Amino acid sequence: MKALVAIPTYNRPAMLLDALRSVRAQVLPAGASAEVLVVDNSRDANARDAVLAEAACPGLPLRYLSVSEPNISVARNAAAAACGAEWLAFLDDDQVAEPGWLSALVATGETTGADVVFGAVLPIFPGGAPSWDPTGRGLTRDIALPTGSPVGLDHDPRLSGLWIGTGNCLLRAASCFGAEQPFDPALGRSGGEDYDFFVRLHAAGRRFVWCGEAPVKEVIPAARLTTAYRRNRSFRAGQLYGRITVRHARNRMVGVVSLALRATLQLVLVTGLWGFSRLGGAAKAEMRRLKVAEVAGKLFWGQRPADRT
Repeated sequence: MKALVAIPTYNRPAMLLDALRSVRAQVLPAGASAEVLVVDNSRDANARDAVLAEAACPGLPLRYLSVSEPNISVARNAAAAACGAEWLAFLDDDQVAEPGWLSALVATGETTGADVVFGAVLPIFPGGAPSWDPTGRGLTRDIALPTGSPVGLDHDPRLSGLWIGTGNCLLRAASCFGAEQPFDPALGRSGGEDYDFFVRLHAAGRRFVWCGEAPVKEVIPAARLTTAYRRNRSFRAGQLYGRITVRHARNRMVGVVSLALRATLQLVLVTGLWGFSRLGGAAKAEMRRLKVAEVAGKLFWGQRPADRT
């Protein structure tokens, strides 16, 4: 068994080193091998020196690739093209893998025969958790399912948490990367390219499973915890969901009408819940307000979402 761990990075060379070292320190079982690929998506290749210096230290083999067009889809496509292994794992440059992370992901993929394995992303707050979400639950990607459990594409109200995301996922190269550009560059600046990718995999019958034994930790700076930032992000997430839902609808007009009806009903419901939740305290009210922003974004999916920051 061989795996490639790809870490796309953009203008965060210092933070990248924590992610990189956590992956290079992974210990694999006998007969397994892995290497690490840093895809530097900055225009000036500003991660090169740090990565090349790290490559001289002990750890898993390390490669560096400069992709100077700032576009996360282009960076991820470059990683897929460079993958000569059976498995490709993606880790974000602000995430840190726990010991045993890679072995757990690959073991889950091998034993279940899955095409995609998702793992948990647990937030770290260097400046403290936000007052509007003191437990950090709204910023956590985790579900209470045993390792190897199949998961779907859409949110399941019977489960607590979310699971779809490219950071901390494992992909079977042979069944996930048939297209020349698996991630759409048209979505690489605004976002949504990962959800679009998984929608296409799901439609093609690929199997998704959960791994509860492969968590990573994600550093969330204070600048990304302000209520204004989170509302804007929630609104953009709703827009991207709407755009991709319409894009993949069998009939575009039917898709547009269906989305509008569902989003309108959801907006009425969540707005009412938001008003009611204001009686239960500021934190609960703000969480509901973020949901209102997300649903409103679905109604305004036709506007071009702002580029991600």
